[in-house]
Amino acid sequence: MSLPPPHLPLRTPRADDFIVPVAKASLLVCAASSLWFAVQMLALPLLLDVPTLMAMWQSDWWPLLPEPVVLGIAHAQALTAAALLLSLFGVAACWGLLRFQRWALVGFTFLLVLTALLNFAVPWLLDLFLQNLQAELATAVQSPDIQALRASLRVQRAIWTGLLALAAIVYFVLHLWLVLRLWHADVRARFFP
Repeated sequence: MSLPPPHLPLRTPRADDFIVPVAKASLLVCAASSLWFAVQMLALPLLLDVPTLMAMWQSDWWPLLPEPVVLGIAHAQALTAAALLLSLFGVAACWGLLRFQRWALVGFTFLLVLTALLNFAVPWLLDLFLQNLQAELATAVQSPDIQALRASLRVQRAIWTGLLALAAIVYFVLHLWLVLRLWHADVRARFFP
């Protein structure tokens, strides 16, 4: 005579079960970003010394860089410090999410929206660079090689800008979905009892 298997109580999944894995994964990303930007803060004074900056300014490719990139290089230390602070804030927000703190939900939402919008800067800057490169090639001596390069560059510009813009849209939609999910009534109730 065999005994029936023991009855194990089944746990009904809660609506907010996704928060802990998302917070842990985001915590790892923010911690790695913080480490990266801290190392970058230490390395920038060595990398962007006066002779290096002079060599960059006198190079042939410097005029091709979009104005926002030139400003970013000129203020690299300040931009890195801001990115480090945002990454550290992300670490704190993820830590707070694990403890279901109200401020952490608001802070994490802010970071999700900010990163979703900043993703659109990449295709925009690449497109500006390729546009400047096309304009530079238009003034170059017209040889069959230059004409082939210009035609190829037009196609490459459309492909790369389109793919990066599509990726930015996908990330924007995913971030928007996560924000909406985090602020859904059943999840929000854990943060605002």
